[in-house]
Amino acid sequence: MGSTRCAFLISMAIILVLIPRSSGAPDAATQALINNICGQTDDSKDCQRSFYGDLYSDSMDAKGLTQVALALTLESASDTRIYLQKAQSDEKRQDVKNLYRICIQQYLSLISNFENASLHFAEEEYKLMISDIEPCERFVNSCQLVMGTKVADLGAKNLHTKVLVRMSLISGRLIQGS
Repeated sequence: MGSTRCAFLISMAIILVLIPRSSGAPDAATQALINNICGQTDDSKDCQRSFYGDLYSDSMDAKGLTQVALALTLESASDTRIYLQKAQSDEKRQDVKNLYRICIQQYLSLISNFENASLHFAEEEYKLMISDIEPCERFVNSCQLVMGTKVADLGAKNLHTKVLVRMSLISGRLIQGS
């Protein structure tokens, strides 16, 4: 199962990288979906920028937007985890190192859940995908709570990841409801 999951995720990442990005504005139906999804996040402008930067077609349904949101969330969470690990290794104070350890664990949980969600998405098991995504906002909130304002850049990274998690959850619910 582990090697199958890893091979699937690597294949999905390669496909998403190789798919040409849309060069135009989304059509009216896609724009309406983006507006609906982004209006339910904490930062609609960040949500829209994220979608616009990764649309692979001018016309996308909820399933396509969910695919984009899942990939963006995995990328952001992985980048944040790497950032946290580097910051932890550079930190001299043991108490702050311990806080980084908590955040790293939260992001590892988020990544694991999103790997499972991506697999369930590919299998069209949308209810399971939603179940994988639902606890993930709490992981980001936990990291922010323990770190507070100790690391300036982390607040922005957490907010962006939280927006991406919401994008995945909302767009996934749109698939499930259709």
